[in-house]
Amino acid sequence: MLFKFFSLSFVQILGFLIPVIVLPYLVRTLQPDAFGVYSVVQNTILFLAVIIDFGYTISGIKFTSNNIENENVLEVYLVNSILLRLLISVLGILISVYILWLLIPHSLMLVSCLAITLVAVSNSFSFVWFFQGVGRAFEIALVGFVAKTIFMILNFIFIRSALSIEMAIILLILPYIVIAIYCIAKINLIKFSSFKNIKLSKILDEFKEGWVFFTPSLFSIIFTTSGVFLLSYFKGNAIAGGYSAIEKLAKAVASINASFYQISFPNISRAFSESYTLGLNIFKRHLLISSAIFFVIAASFSLFGGAISKFMFGDSYISYLSSVTPLSIYIFFAGLNTYLGIIYLSSTNRQGEYAIYFSLCCIIAFLLFLFLTPTLSFKATYLGLVAGELILFALTVRKFLKENRV
Repeated sequence: MLFKFFSLSFVQILGFLIPVIVLPYLVRTLQPDAFGVYSVVQNTILFLAVIIDFGYTISGIKFTSNNIENENVLEVYLVNSILLRLLISVLGILISVYILWLLIPHSLMLVSCLAITLVAVSNSFSFVWFFQGVGRAFEIALVGFVAKTIFMILNFIFIRSALSIEMAIILLILPYIVIAIYCIAKINLIKFSSFKNIKLSKILDEFKEGWVFFTPSLFSIIFTTSGVFLLSYFKGNAIAGGYSAIEKLAKAVASINASFYQISFPNISRAFSESYTLGLNIFKRHLLISSAIFFVIAASFSLFGGAISKFMFGDSYISYLSSVTPLSIYIFFAGLNTYLGIIYLSSTNRQGEYAIYFSLCCIIAFLLFLFLTPTLSFKATYLGLVAGELILFALTVRKFLKENRV
C-alpha cells in the first residue's frame, strides 16, 4: 500500500513538473492573444473528454474494483463502455465545434475540428479508470507521464512563435492517443469476438447507471472551463490567455492531489462494500492525511505562486497575479470536496446526492461568471471558482458531520 502510494505520488509529481516546464515556454512564445486561443481549444478538448468519459472515472473505478476477479463481467462492461462513449462522442463533437466557432478565429477551425475528432475517438478507447480500479494506477500514470514528456519535447521543437498556434493545437491530442493505444494493447479482456454478442439493453443499463456519475462530472467541467470561455467571449482572447496562464499553473499544482484520490478511492470503495464501519474508519484516516497535505500545497502556492508566475511568464502577466491567492483557496477546497463528495458519497451509493449538491454549486458559479465577467473581467472567473467550492464544501461537510455525529 505504502509503496503504491509513494510510487504513484512520485510519478504524479513528475507529471506535475511537465506542465510547469512547458507552460512558461508556451505562454512566452505564443503571447497572450495566441495563448488565449490555445487555452480555449484546450478547454474545449477537456470539456469533450469529460462528456465522452460519461462518469466512468468514478463509476468505472467502483465497478472494476468491486468485480476485479470476474473477467467475464469486466469484459462485457469494457465493450459496452466503448460503444456507449462512441455514441456520446457524436454529440460531444457537435457541441465542441459550436464553442470553437464562437470563440476562435475561423482560420483555425479545420485543425481544431481534426483535433477534437481524434480526441473523441481516442477517449472512447481509453480505460484509465480500469487500471486504477484493478490496482494498476502506477502503470497507467507512468504511461501518462511518458506521453506528457513526448508532448513537452515536441512543443520545444515545433513551437517557435505565435504563428505556431496550429502545431500547438495538434500536439494537444498526443497524450490522449498514446494512452488509448496503450489501453487497447494491454487490456487483454477486450477481444474482437466480444463485439458479436452486444446487447442494447446492457448498454442502456450502463447509460442509466453512468448518468448519475456523469452529471457531477459534466457540471464539474462546465464549472472549470466556462469561466475562460465567457472571459474570451466578453473580453477577448488576450485577457483570457493572460488569466489562463495563472489558472493553468494553479491546476497543475492541484493535479498533485490526484495521486491521493487514485489510491484512496478503490480501497475506500471496497471497504465500504464490506461494512460501513470499516469503510468509515479507512475514509477518516485517508481524509485526515490528505487534508494536511492539501493545506501545505495550497499554502505554498499562495505564498510563492505570485513570484513563480512572474518569473515563469514575464512582465506581460503581472496584472493577473491577483488570481494566485484565490486560486490557492480553490486548490485546497477542491481536494477536500473530492473526498467528502465523490469518494464518500459515491462509495456509500449516494452519488445522486452529490450530483444535486454539485449541480447547484456549478449553477451558482456559472451565474457569477456570466453576470460579473463583463464588469469584473478575470476576477469574476476566480471568484466563481472559489464560491462554488466553498458552497459545495459547506453542503458536503454538513452532510458528513450530521450522519456520523463527528
